[in-house]
Amino acid sequence: MLISVPKHFVQWFIPIGYFAAATILHLEVSKFLIEPLPFWSGQIILLNHFNIIAFFTLAVWMVFIVKQSRQGGRRLVTWVYWGLFAVTVIVADKYLLFKNIEYIHYPQYAVLAFFLSKCLDPRRETFCVGRILFWTTVLGIIDEMFQYFYLCSSYGDYLDFNDFFLNLQGAVAGILLYYGFKHVPLKKQKTSKTFFNSIEFRFFVVCVVAIVFFAGSGRLKISPSEAVPPGGIGHVDGNRIVFLERKPGIFGSWNKGIHREGKYYVLTPGQGSALLFLAGVFFASFGRPVSQWRALVIGEDSSRAGR
Repeated sequence: MLISVPKHFVQWFIPIGYFAAATILHLEVSKFLIEPLPFWSGQIILLNHFNIIAFFTLAVWMVFIVKQSRQGGRRLVTWVYWGLFAVTVIVADKYLLFKNIEYIHYPQYAVLAFFLSKCLDPRRETFCVGRILFWTTVLGIIDEMFQYFYLCSSYGDYLDFNDFFLNLQGAVAGILLYYGFKHVPLKKQKTSKTFFNSIEFRFFVVCVVAIVFFAGSGRLKISPSEAVPPGGIGHVDGNRIVFLERKPGIFGSWNKGIHREGKYYVLTPGQGSALLFLAGVFFASFGRPVSQWRALVIGEDSSRAGR
């Protein structure tokens, strides 16, 4: 006898499976991009042509967005958010990228955010932008932690808060693609639920309490006094200590890179956390109904404007 699985449960297999595959196969994807591949005229290394691939992807992306704009509404708000997203990408490209292969964070987490959107709001009725952005960013952090502590521990010298931010940017792109140029439903405009009575807020509080507890107990530290083994786990006075960087002095410094001007800045945990929070709060506001934007811009009462 076959077991019947609810449809709403089955649809979660897609984002869960996608995230698991992208996380576990991280090294295989990297090798695919940097190793010679057979081609009709010989061999080709995709990384050497990554800028062309990125440009072509961007062109297809723009065509899709323009088509959405012509067929949809809420154009001004959506284009403003796309423009501000582009500004964050330009800044990250100039200051935070080690090499151009890191562009892959954008489509990787845009796709994940899109899949989560299909599960959390399949009919685009709740416009739960903040919730989708929150969980996609959390999964991006888990991915980077997995790389630092286990998968890429042999050459990972620090927990990469730069990549945390790139993953959030990818999530923003996926959300704008999913909700872009769609009118916020009246159902969303009338809801009174806030972040502070949500499961996301409880999860956030638990994480903060756990970090404070382990940091206060001395089991979690940012930097070691000297280099610790791969994986960031060192021993001090017989105690196992988790360090967020393997070598002292990497966080908050400029390092040699192979992109743009040949250097990039490594965000400290404090800077990275603040950047995630500010960017997350701002882009989560994309879910505001037009009436609330009118209230902000011209001082119109949102309760009256929404009628």
